[in-house]
Amino acid sequence: MLIGYARVGADERSLATQVEALRAVGCARIYEDRAIDGDVSVKPQLLAALNASTAGDEIVVSQLDRLAQSFSGLIEAMRSLQDKGVAFRSIREGIETVTPAGRSFFHTIGALATFERDIEAQALEDGQAVPPSGAKRLGRPPRITPERWEEALLLLQGDPPTPVAAVAERLGVTRQAIYKRLKDEGVGS
Repeated sequence: MLIGYARVGADERSLATQVEALRAVGCARIYEDRAIDGDVSVKPQLLAALNASTAGDEIVVSQLDRLAQSFSGLIEAMRSLQDKGVAFRSIREGIETVTPAGRSFFHTIGALATFERDIEAQALEDGQAVPPSGAKRLGRPPRITPERWEEALLLLQGDPPTPVAAVAERLGVTRQAIYKRLKDEGVGS
């Protein structure tokens, strides 16, 4: 059985063109989603279509981006279909997983998705490594240098203590910067 799925985003008005294309290829049943408050990730009718499909059925969309908005989302949807033995077709792109070329296309996409995940994992691992000594620190430099912070602590903890506003003015920073640093270091807690 051919099962159609149509979806429009918040900026799109009508499902008519998609529904017409799905009917033209013979979809017996068509599920329709509309973005809720601009959130295209909520697709209850896609879930319903997937749940209604059984091995041997084919999910049909008018174009690939109706099924998923990201590469990883597309791979996830395709794996879900494949696990159920359900074929997939995208009318505009001419992709059908019932053909050898269509299956090959999605195996290639799956391999690329795995490669992408591996690259991201390696980048994350590399980013968490301890930088070598002498390596340049990335990001914005601290507003209060360690030496200036020692001076600020002496003033704040002196007898009598200097008000935060006066210390902030002396260092050329905001009171919030002083309070944040105190909090981060657990001073006065």
